Amino acid sequence: MSQTPTPLLKLRPVPIEVAQIQGRPALVFVDPARLAGRPVLLPFAFAPIVQLLDGTRDRAMLAADLAARDDGGWPDDVIDEVIGHLHRAFLLENEASLTALSLAVAAFRDLPARPPAHADAVYPAHAGRLADVLDGYLAAIGGHAVVRAGDDGPPDGPHADDIAWPFAFFSPHIDYARGGLVYAGVWHHARAAVEAADIAILIGTDHQGPAGTWSLTRQSYATPYGTLPTDTAAVDALAEAIGAERAFAGELRHREEHALELIAVWLHHMRGGRPIEVVPVLVGGFDHFEADPDEPERDATVRAAIERLRTTIRGRRALVIASGDLSHVGPAFGQLPMTDDDLVTLRSDDHALLERLCAGDRTGFFAPIQHSANRTNICGVAPFWLTMAVAEATGGTLIDYDQCPADDDDTSWVSIGGVVLHR
Repeated sequence: MSQTPTPLLKLRPVPIEVAQIQGRPALVFVDPARLAGRPVLLPFAFAPIVQLLDGTRDRAMLAADLAARDDGGWPDDVIDEVIGHLHRAFLLENEASLTALSLAVAAFRDLPARPPAHADAVYPAHAGRLADVLDGYLAAIGGHAVVRAGDDGPPDGPHADDIAWPFAFFSPHIDYARGGLVYAGVWHHARAAVEAADIAILIGTDHQGPAGTWSLTRQSYATPYGTLPTDTAAVDALAEAIGAERAFAGELRHREEHALELIAVWLHHMRGGRPIEVVPVLVGGFDHFEADPDEPERDATVRAAIERLRTTIRGRRALVIASGDLSHVGPAFGQLPMTDDDLVTLRSDDHALLERLCAGDRTGFFAPIQHSANRTNICGVAPFWLTMAVAEATGGTLIDYDQCPADDDDTSWVSIGGVVLHR
């Protein structure tokens, strides 16, 4: 008589962070799908158990491998409690988590639109107050307030006929309080194109997505000004190029990811609240390209996605907007404290990369990042590279650059920049 095979124990691909909780180190499981409704904690002492939940062991094999360790292993009741805790939080790959994930995806897709996740935290949820804040940033850099929908003013903006399409640029996605002036600078320079466009490809950093991932959604993005409708036909065409299962596997990461939300808000603002069709694309890093800076050019999925996006925007007044920040350095990002001299060096290194962006040189931009294993944690690598490729950019102009504090001691910093591309 055959026996039912014992299930292998495997964690879902969920980011795990180490944090101090009440003075004790803990493992924090940050599930982008939020299947448990909140981050899940485990004492750091249980890390040896968690490390072995890789899908190669069942319960008995796990206990045996733990017992073979120098510390003599763990009591059965402790192992079972850890497994049970992870199971109840839907962090194991099994039928329970698959069902919970399916229900969560269905609930997200049933919403009228993807609601703003960072309203009243990063920016005002009230449209009028939001407009005052963003117009304030524009005024501070010498720009002027945006003409609202229904007000007098040219709907296509000044010099719209002189724009070379597609029009592409790089925007930060740091919070507005720190990056507001850089946002304002690049969006002010893009104003005419933003007002005249009829579709916007938004390519943003997927902070929770593994390297090489593409995460799409047919859901529209809501802002305090209303809803930006997603071009579902364009999304479906891109999903076909990527592979539908792969393209929508991380869809729930759209729910709270700020990279697209913060540029969607600026997009809607600069159009005076008028909607525009968007194609929201989240991408993981390029860390998996390890040998040659030309690797992305040869990757079949990357090539197929670029060509499909070029087809989508061909003949249209299209924006291609990269959402990404530059370096993340200092203790807040697991590095040594930054000194004043370090910041000078960082500025020089950042500007060397920005020069490559402004030259439309994808290989020259990616090569030093790849060769240093992205030592300064640039989180916009994939969006920047892909935007240059989709727009077939041959050059660009640096609009602004800044270094923003990331801790209270001014020892951790995030650098940001704004670049407008041209063909």
